[in-house]
Amino acid sequence: MSEPSEADSAEGQWAKARFHDYLLHRLDEDAEDRVIAAVATVSGLAYDLADAEESLIRAWLDRQLPAEDREDFLRCYVNGPEANRAKVKVHQALRTAKFERSSQPPEPVRAPIPFPRRGPARWMAGAVAASLLACLLAALLYREAGQNAQLRTDLAVLRSQSTPRPQTPGPRTPRSPQTPVEQPAGMSPEAGLTLAAGDSGKTFAVAAAPGRLIWSPVPDYRSQYRIRVSSPASGREQTSSRLTPQDNSIEYALDAASPLPLPWDVTILGPDGAHERALAHYTLVKP
Repeated sequence: MSEPSEADSAEGQWAKARFHDYLLHRLDEDAEDRVIAAVATVSGLAYDLADAEESLIRAWLDRQLPAEDREDFLRCYVNGPEANRAKVKVHQALRTAKFERSSQPPEPVRAPIPFPRRGPARWMAGAVAASLLACLLAALLYREAGQNAQLRTDLAVLRSQSTPRPQTPGPRTPRSPQTPVEQPAGMSPEAGLTLAAGDSGKTFAVAAAPGRLIWSPVPDYRSQYRIRVSSPASGREQTSSRLTPQDNSIEYALDAASPLPLPWDVTILGPDGAHERALAHYTLVKP
């Protein structure tokens, strides 16, 4: 791997010095764009940004955040976008003694030893106590399982919204045939079609080609994305310009003057360092 140039190093240092204000949305638009460009092009800078964000959240939870930063942190994280609220919630869960206790295997329960030589009453009392203890342990384990399931859900939200690490492109795996998902009634060419990020790889049956495509939620609301629509039947495609997320989603209105016939192959493109990579793929067909 080649060493970063002096220009990249200088730009990286400039961006790192402004990570704190960038995370709290204090920079003007030009400065924000410059930080985003540096993170996308300077090797390793995306990890430094993630570390800066974790330090900011830890300072808030440790009550060590300076007074001048608290109002901005409340606005951007505690009361901010869903992705930021999830990050704070998971950090809080990781600190609780309940999480640490649930991470350890339960200790074996030793049943009371009956004492038949002291009479049947003492033996029966020991058996009843063992049954009550077993019931109490089962109730506690059931409650802990429910809480751990919720914690795993929060952790999944945090992973899906975190900054993606660079990946080496590999051979494309053929997709297995899937039954098309029917869309609600009332679909028209002018209507918009929302594609959920979690439905990547699915096939949707639509009555007509939609005029707009909406993708939600985005992995990182600070990045920009593109939507590419290919029509194998016509051999043509349309690709959006770089789209800035609004409310954790991006929207693309296709060119109505040059409609693309169904079926469609829809690909969501996102940043991967200085390049792009496919983040999601959908197929639109007629019923």
